[in-house]
Amino acid sequence: MRAARPDSNSNSNSSIQPDPPILDRVSTAVQTEIWLVVKEEPSPGGFSDLPSPLDDLEGIPEALLALEAQCQTLIDSPDVFLPTTNAVDLPFEVAFRRPSVVARRTELRQTALRVMTAHDLILAWRRSFVLFADWTHGIDEFNQLRSDDQMVIAKNRFIPWSWWITAWRSLKAGCDGICCPNGTFHPRVNGKNPTGDPNLNEFFKDICERMVQNLVAPMREMNIDEMEVCLVKVITLFCEDVGLSPSGKRKVAETREKYIQVLYRYIRRRNDVSSPSEAASRLAKLMLFLSTVTSLHHIMNDSVQFTSLFNIIDWDGLTRDAHKLTPSAQAK
Repeated sequence: MRAARPDSNSNSNSSIQPDPPILDRVSTAVQTEIWLVVKEEPSPGGFSDLPSPLDDLEGIPEALLALEAQCQTLIDSPDVFLPTTNAVDLPFEVAFRRPSVVARRTELRQTALRVMTAHDLILAWRRSFVLFADWTHGIDEFNQLRSDDQMVIAKNRFIPWSWWITAWRSLKAGCDGICCPNGTFHPRVNGKNPTGDPNLNEFFKDICERMVQNLVAPMREMNIDEMEVCLVKVITLFCEDVGLSPSGKRKVAETREKYIQVLYRYIRRRNDVSSPSEAASRLAKLMLFLSTVTSLHHIMNDSVQFTSLFNIIDWDGLTRDAHKLTPSAQAK
């Protein structure tokens, strides 16, 4: 049976203007040289009182948590565009600049109380898209990129970014499956008879098990915390430079190394990390998650194309555009 999307409407690109800024940006500009490798902090009794390039990174974790709180509490009034009665047949580029035409900012629920339907998945995908657009525009380094570079990064990294926060949401909800931001979930099969929506059992057949085994389970084992999640989320955004301009590649490389440095410094201060080698090992494990979310991205692209081709799920134009391989991704 074909799962119907919300009713179509005629969205016009020509009259759509970018949304005004609604978030405070995370100001993390570094005025001194970027260190591209992990540097040890001065040992006790050393020259710790001298200025260091790392001193400029001190406020980044708190700024990211503040941005996270802002994004979590953004809720639109009920009279704003209602996504439940409209399809979003817009190009990714237009929707990303004007997320208010994609979905209303509803409360982000991490309850996993109801089994997801295909309709729920479409609405959850849109809410995640708006969350991504809000969050990226709160990151200073992203806003400093050229407009075309911003769009390449947004289109290539939205889905991996989404899988990272989906895994974290599923872990916090205690969900044995995929937990979406609208309070619904798709249960993991794990050798049992499928209990989810029949239209989604095939769609999530490989994705759900991989996410649980390769993301949620190791995150739980590592006792990962919210600050580490926030920092890996930024690194996920800036972990590729395919298709960028030369200036964009330089900026992305600098930003990626900067946030890796911040993450390492944060790990060193965890109570359960007692040495530089332990910190480096934990950092390496966290960086391995980047390949996992990229793998889930490719699998989901295939699932969207398959379910669309055989009319299993009626994806709208925005979703199909986000999940098709862009020239820059194909060139990789």
